[in-house]
Amino acid sequence: MKTRKAYVLFLFSLILLSLLTNCSDKNSKTVAVVNGKKITTDDFRNELALRRLERTSIESAGSAQKFFEAKKDLLNEIIRERILLEEAKKLKINITTDELNTELANITGDYPGDTFKQFLREKGINYNYWLEKTKNSIVIRKLTASITKDITGVSEVEISEFYGKDQSKFTVPEEIHAFQIVVKTEEEAYKILNELRQGKKFEDLAKASSITPEGQSGGEMGYFSRGSMPSAFDNELFKLGQGRISKVVASEYGYHIFKVTDKRGSRIKSLAEARDEIVSEIIKSKKDSAFAEWFKDKIAKAKIERNNVLLTNIK
Repeated sequence: MKTRKAYVLFLFSLILLSLLTNCSDKNSKTVAVVNGKKITTDDFRNELALRRLERTSIESAGSAQKFFEAKKDLLNEIIRERILLEEAKKLKINITTDELNTELANITGDYPGDTFKQFLREKGINYNYWLEKTKNSIVIRKLTASITKDITGVSEVEISEFYGKDQSKFTVPEEIHAFQIVVKTEEEAYKILNELRQGKKFEDLAKASSITPEGQSGGEMGYFSRGSMPSAFDNELFKLGQGRISKVVASEYGYHIFKVTDKRGSRIKSLAEARDEIVSEIIKSKKDSAFAEWFKDKIAKAKIERNNVLLTNIK
């Protein structure tokens, strides 16, 4: 009896889903056509929801005219994506299950169980639409790599000219080398601070008491510049003299005691130090230009129709 009841409920759910889907399809209108394929108002609204998720909502554009211009820009992005996916299909560029799983793990790794799907629902985003967008982004990355794969060479003249143009971009900010001990309670932190003042070794106390992973290596944090740590840490660390120990600093992680062991002043990297960075920058610039030129030809040949009147009315 329970089995039959469950089956009836299952059939009812399918019928209801079908009705809702048909209703959505019926109410969805065509906001653009790219090479004969429609971009619907549903597609566009899904994209709007994704922008909200990325905290770049175009609804903050201000005036009605600015909002309309922002929507036009968004529609152009969707059109570009459709053209790129068409080209990827022609070149038989697909993604593997492993590639997709790796991407999903990178995105959803901090969300246990079904909490990521729940998060999307709360933001008004259809999970299947989001999943398709994620697949598309992988395909487009692979397409870009395929089109630009032969661009690898950089001459010594190009490297020297790039470095000489603006050396300030190779500035290394002030850095410090520090160690830390982190404990759960303020009482324990002050106990350890007193032991340090009595001459006990910082590294030994870090190994014995610190709750963070680097505690096992004596609390070493390595070299870092201002802004790479929470501001409460920077405010204390960058005013300490070399070899000095900080006061107790509270954070969401616990109670910290720091020791600064070295300081490096701001400087400009030599050409030898900056070489790999320069080569990467030049190759990226060449690839970007080559891809833009390739895409310029594709979009010029595409048949695109836009319904700006309908776009205006989309909220």
